[in-house]
Parts: sequence; structure tokens; C-alpha cells
Amino acid sequence: METVANAFLWSLEGSVSLWATGWAFTLAHWHWWLVLSVFATVWTVTAPLRGLIGRLLLTTNSFVYRWTEITKACLHRYRKYVRKPEMMERPWYSRWHKSAEALIGTPMVVLVARKEHLDGLGRLLYKWLDAQDAWWCVFLPDTLEATCWASAHYWEGLHVESARTADRAGVLIWTVWAVVTVILYALSVCVLFMYETVEDVCQGWLGVLGVLSVVNFAFSGAEGLVIAEGVALNRTVVNVSVGVLLVGCASRLWHLFETEEPSPLDKVSERYREWQLAMEEQEQAERLADAFWRMDGGNGRAPAGAADTV
Repeated sequence: METVANAFLWSLEGSVSLWATGWAFTLAHWHWWLVLSVFATVWTVTAPLRGLIGRLLLTTNSFVYRWTEITKACLHRYRKYVRKPEMMERPWYSRWHKSAEALIGTPMVVLVARKEHLDGLGRLLYKWLDAQDAWWCVFLPDTLEATCWASAHYWEGLHVESARTADRAGVLIWTVWAVVTVILYALSVCVLFMYETVEDVCQGWLGVLGVLSVVNFAFSGAEGLVIAEGVALNRTVVNVSVGVLLVGCASRLWHLFETEEPSPLDKVSERYREWQLAMEEQEQAERLADAFWRMDGGNGRAPAGAADTV
């Protein structure tokens, strides 16, 4: 019984001594205990906020890692594509064109393969790349090709229509020249015919000279053209007489150098017949070109210049 009491007392003394030592240590280092208490309190209170920040950092890290892998896959796939033997054997302009197309198409293929094009940033990026592909790889090349084709087509049509316009202008100029020539020819023939009629009535050119001499002396007077020995002739009658003499000389030259060549009227008629024949052949060629164009599946009229190949 005494042993138990001693043990109990010894334990009680040890406990009191331990508590006293601890209390003394606490009082000696109270500021550290205060810091630990505040830290523990803040740590406990901010546990939800720390969890939110942790999830945000984890999500951000996952997002960055995923898109880093997608970027690496795009770069690897693009490099593999442009270094293929088939690409290296192409001409430089074709290789450049295919490389530019792959620069847009490769990310789209990677996004579809990883199913990132269905929602989120992947869907937005896929739609943007699709729009860029439609603009740079479809719309602009097709527009450029159509513009070049239309320009070449209209340039060819311009040449054809310019040639036709030049032909029509030539026909117009030739027609004016032919009309003027025919009019001058008709006037010349009429004048020569009238002179030859008068010459036949006067029984030759000597008779014409006699008639002109009589007329000049008949119309002579005090006023007019004064010639030798004081003879005063009428200026108008003298001018007409000189004109008649010139027409007579022209008639003699006409008959002297007259050949069997066709007259201007015959030339105009022949040229008109040739022009009619050319126009008929052109119309027939255009009809045949339109028929062949419709047989080949075309609509409307045949392209400009197609009639020239028929």
C-alpha cells in the first residue's frame, strides 16, 4: 500500500514539474506560439480557397499541357508532310502551294483526330481555320483562275471583234472610195459623151474648133480679154472654149489609151459580190460553230473566235 502511494506521489510530482516546465517554456516563447496559432487558424479558414486555387492551377496546367501536345503534334505532322519524297519531287511553285495549304489543313486534321473540334477552344480554332482555308485555298484561287480565264477570253474576243471592226471600217472606206470613184467616172463619161456628141454634130474636131471660133468672135466686145491686134474676146466664152478643148484632148487620150480592163463600175460590182460571198460564208461558219457548241453541251452562242476554226 505504501509503495502505491509513493508511486502516485512520484507521478504527481513529475506531472506538476512537466506542466511547470511547459508553462515556463510557453511564457518564454509566447510569440512563436502566437504565430503558430495564427498560421493554423488561417490555414484552416483558407482551406476552401486553397482548394479552388489548386483546382485552377491543375486545370490550367492540364490545358497548357494538352495544347502543347497538340501544337507538337501539328508541327511533327507538318514537318513530316513537307519532307515526304512526293513533295520534294514537285516543282518549287507546286511545293510552295501545297505547303501553304498544309499550314492550315494540318491543325484541322489534328483537331479532328483528337476530337478537339467538337467544343471549346478547339471548336473555335477549327472554325477559324476552316474559314481561312475557304478564303485562301478555295475562294482566292478559284477567283484568280476565273479572272484569268475571263481576261483571256475577253482578250481573245477583243482581238476578234477588233479584227471584225477593222474589216467593217475597211469595207466602209472602200465603199466610200468606190462611190466617189463611180461618181467621178460617171461625170467623166457624161462629159466625154456630151463632147463626142457635139463633135459628131460638128463633123469632127475641126468643126468644133470652127464653132468655138465663131462663138468667140460673136461674143467679142469692148470689154473682156484683150489679145493681139486689139481683139477683145469675152472672158467667159474663152474659158468655156479652153474647157471644151481640154475635154477634147481628154477624149483623144481616152480613146488612145483605152484598154479592155473593167470599168470602175464593174470593179465595184465584182467587189460587192465578193463581199456578199464572204458574209454568207461567215454566217454559215457561225451557224456551224453554234451547232457544234450545242452538240458539245454548251449553252447559248459559241465563244468568240470559234467560227474561225470551223
